[in-house]
Amino acid sequence: MQRVAETNTWFKTYRMRNDARMTYRFAVNDSLVPFEKEKNFLGRMKSWKTDPENSRNFDIGFGIVASVLELPGAPSDKWTHDSNIPNKGNVIKSEFHSEILHDGRSVWIYTPSNFDPRRAYPLLVIMDGESYTSLIPLPIILDNLIAAGDIPPVTAVLIGNGPGDARDREMSCNKEWSNALVKEVLPWLKLQQGLRFNAENTVIMGDSLTGLAAACAAHDHPDVFPKVISQSGSYFRAPVGEEPEGLTRLIAMQPVIPVQFYLEVGLLETAAIPSRDPSMLTANRHLRDVLLAKGNIVRYVEHFSGHEHVSWRATIADALIYMLNPQ
Repeated sequence: MQRVAETNTWFKTYRMRNDARMTYRFAVNDSLVPFEKEKNFLGRMKSWKTDPENSRNFDIGFGIVASVLELPGAPSDKWTHDSNIPNKGNVIKSEFHSEILHDGRSVWIYTPSNFDPRRAYPLLVIMDGESYTSLIPLPIILDNLIAAGDIPPVTAVLIGNGPGDARDREMSCNKEWSNALVKEVLPWLKLQQGLRFNAENTVIMGDSLTGLAAACAAHDHPDVFPKVISQSGSYFRAPVGEEPEGLTRLIAMQPVIPVQFYLEVGLLETAAIPSRDPSMLTANRHLRDVLLAKGNIVRYVEHFSGHEHVSWRATIADALIYMLNPQ
């Protein structure tokens, strides 16, 4: 930043699109060590400061609060606010143990108001359940969209992550995870939770690494998961020892899978470091192009944002409307 002469004011000017949404902080006397060389980036971020002149903050997790930049053309986050609608859905937290994965996790089950157990509803299968019940208040978003008539009443299972490094291991296009969803989670929802649903109205979704997991599960079981919502999916990933973008190569080489995709990614997700090469943006564009070339139905959206929940929470409503309300 530059100092205004003979004052205590420092400034820096950026010119950007008017639909920008992101978080920011001030790093006072920062080490300036590049991201890819930082050994304790989380600890370093905890010393960064919010903007004292900005009342809009966002808790991004890990005890870190950031200031929010939202320009006039940014997607509205109106659906995330707890409104005074008369009929709200119900959320029950439960625990689920997987014999296939040899671990357990928390799950949250959402049912709409006036839920009728004799009726089959569209089903949302959502990974990163911890994030989609806090950083992204999905139950509130569903209540608001249903009340507005923008989507039909739905049921949802928000699946948490297993212990330790389970998320990184299970969500990296792991067939055991896909099989656990099909052979354990979905039957459990029917037999133990009393949900009724049909495959043609089932949507699987996630963000970042779980966006990849959602697409991989649909690739493995397109008859069970015919619709995918991916928020900044980690499609640069591949099995150890292989070139990047493993799922995209599989889709390119194999017969077309009958799956519909909603892909969104941020225009600022351009970092290409050793663990993320190519960038999120490039990898999502590659997957889009391959899917379109194969003949899949794809809705692809780029937002002026980065890789963060403050953007995903505002844009998920458009994805849900697209997938659940064809009109």
